[in-house]
Amino acid sequence: MKESKFYGAFQTLTIYLLVFYSIVFPRDMLNIKEIIFAITLLACAPDILMSFRAKECLPLVFFAVIYPALTIVLSFTLGESNIIDSIVNGYCWLFLLLLPAIVGKKIDIKKPFLLATFFVATVINFIFVTDFLSIIPISSNPIGVLFNELGELQSNSKGLLAVFGYSIYYKSSAAIILSLSYYLYKKRFVLSAYHLLPLFLSGARANLLIGIVL
Repeated sequence: MKESKFYGAFQTLTIYLLVFYSIVFPRDMLNIKEIIFAITLLACAPDILMSFRAKECLPLVFFAVIYPALTIVLSFTLGESNIIDSIVNGYCWLFLLLLPAIVGKKIDIKKPFLLATFFVATVINFIFVTDFLSIIPISSNPIGVLFNELGELQSNSKGLLAVFGYSIYYKSSAAIILSLSYYLYKKRFVLSAYHLLPLFLSGARANLLIGIVL
């Protein structure tokens, strides 16, 4: 049966939204990511079920279904955490279930990924520039305060102990490394510099070193 354009567009939209939201709000205090993920799984259910019929999907079944189930059960039975925490720590493997739809429909998840990391880089750069130019102090920057209250900023300060004088660490800062690699490969040097700066500002030595190596 031929698939409608609306259905295909809906699948793409939910996957795009999930990728973007997961990077911009990794802490997700409002638990919206789980809702988007559930909707996305339902939208991709036909592709998932169809892929399970192929022998080539055995690794997918193991890592996306069996492995997370074992992880959750063992985590709970060994007494390391309660059942809710066990599920939260183990369900991320279920994201692999979206691969059949992404690969089969050739959905370009690079677009929402680049957009999301650009957003994260913009937040970090904005906090830095407004403080550096003495427009808005880093401690009272409304954007910084907002994302700090949402739990998305792991640190938002400056001082001599920071690698580059600033420690503005967004919890998905490391994802910027992939975007930086992409823009360097494409020789888009303005965007490369735009994404390199937040790695220096994150205050993380690993981000700083990887940025220099790239």
